[in-house]
This record gives sequence, C-alpha cells and structure tokens, in this order.
Amino acid sequence: MMTESVRCCQELPDFPAAKSPFSKLVILGYYDGATSGVLQCEMCQTAYRFEMLDWDEKQKVRIYSLAPLPQNSFNDLVEVLKQCGKQPYWPNWVLIWDFASEEVESIADRKVWQILDGANFVEFIVASECLHEKILVTKRVIMEELKHFLGGPPEKELELIPDWFAWDDVYSIPDWFAFLRV
Repeated sequence: MMTESVRCCQELPDFPAAKSPFSKLVILGYYDGATSGVLQCEMCQTAYRFEMLDWDEKQKVRIYSLAPLPQNSFNDLVEVLKQCGKQPYWPNWVLIWDFASEEVESIADRKVWQILDGANFVEFIVASECLHEKILVTKRVIMEELKHFLGGPPEKELELIPDWFAWDDVYSIPDWFAFLRV
C-alpha cells in the first residue's frame, strides 16, 4: 500500500487534494469544527493564522484563509497558553477559554492577540474538511485578483479577510467556492 508523503505548505497550490502539511493546530474558534486559530507546517514549521471564510450547506467543507505569522509565533502561542495552565493536544488542540482567574485570562487574551495581529497578508485560500488531514483545493492569493473578486477594497483591508462570522448579512458573503472553482 502506498502512502502519500508529507509535503511542505509552499507546495500546496501544486498538489490539489493533497495530504495536509499541517500537523499541529491550535483551534481558538470552534463551531461544529475549526473556525479560527493557528496551524503549523510539519515540514518547514511555518505558522499561519487561519480564519473560516465560508462553508458548504452541510458545514462539512470549509474555506479558510491562511496568513503567515512571524517565525516562532506558533511556539510563542503554545508557551503563552501553557503558562496559563493549558496543555497542548495534537493534532487538534481545541482551546477551551477557561482560566484560573480573570487576570490570567486577560494576560492570555492580550498575548494571544499580539501573536495573531502579527499575521501578514493572506497567502492562501484553502478548502478542507479537516485541516490536519487533507487539503481539497488551494489557491495562492494574488492581491490584484483578490481585490477584483472582493470588489476592489483598499489593500489595507485585505490584511485579514473578514471571516464568516464578521458578516452581518450572510447573503453578502463572497462566494469563496467560486473563487476556488470548487
């Protein structure tokens, strides 16, 4: 039996429907599956902030944005949460936001947001049923194409594309499945 080898995250656009290169996820948002957090490539250790942009009618296939984080961000995030009494569990560490005190929670919240705010522009849009198992489709973000798709917002607004829960009107959410040609 042949097993699919692990590839680096930078190879994602070249291998549709590939085994996921992401072996560790810190899931900060959860709604019947991961909605936001940080994940790490097993090969190159690059960390990405991920946000759910859309999902199919059954909420099974989800579309995510992946924005690269500075080097060591993943380890920094894990250390912050471990210092607050949380213990990691891989591949999916679903963080329960329940701390020993309001002070500890406030410190953790501030430090986590400092790490998340370090994310660069979105580099990939991916479709997946489970981010640590298989990536169904990947598209490397080309800023001009993304600006055109979203109706031409200023580049500053594209630093972090609004996640699914940020929209007031679900009918105004861009058709990310069309963007990925799924």
